[in-house]
Amino acid sequence: QYSDRIDPADRERVLSTVSSCLCRNKPYQLEHRLVLPSGKVCKVALGGEMDGPSEARPRRMLGVVRSSHASVESCLELAECPGLVDHLPESVFWVEPIDHSVIDVNKPACLFADMSRQQLLSSDFSEVLSSSGWQFAPEAIPQHHHSSVRLFECELRRANGQSMPVEVNAKLLRQDGKDRVLAVVRNISRRRELQNSLRASEAFKSDLLLDI
Repeated sequence: QYSDRIDPADRERVLSTVSSCLCRNKPYQLEHRLVLPSGKVCKVALGGEMDGPSEARPRRMLGVVRSSHASVESCLELAECPGLVDHLPESVFWVEPIDHSVIDVNKPACLFADMSRQQLLSSDFSEVLSSSGWQFAPEAIPQHHHSSVRLFECELRRANGQSMPVEVNAKLLRQDGKDRVLAVVRNISRRRELQNSLRASEAFKSDLLLDI
């Protein structure tokens, strides 16, 4: 349960704030400390709102958790927390490192890939991504444990046939006694657009100088 992960010194304040917003059917924004499975404490920003008409009793609460330090390492740490992964805005995939099968995903991953959870769980991660950069050679797996994050860019193939440029941060972890790859996938379409615009601008300047 998420509340069990809240630092004891912050728990009463967080639960009180959320409860108050629930009663008033108002959105909330706050920061607090979260205790990760490793015992490490990190600071997160928590925001959410009620799912239901304002004039009716709220049916459920929808929330998003972000690391206050928006680094890849912080995101990966948060993704390791059971029950928390669905509240992350990033798309998260758990992958079997040998046969590349998708073991688990969060809700943002389903929305991003335009596929249901069942469809993704029956897919090959190498087919979802047009890259093998995330893969770990079986014979090299032991040396990758607790190593740095593997970062690369590629294309993600959506169910509608559209390809999206993405940044993938993959890390090999030990979960329940088994090797697993935790991959956080981010949409970088806007970044690609800016890069292409910059390249076009530089090419135009070069051509202009040649004509002078």
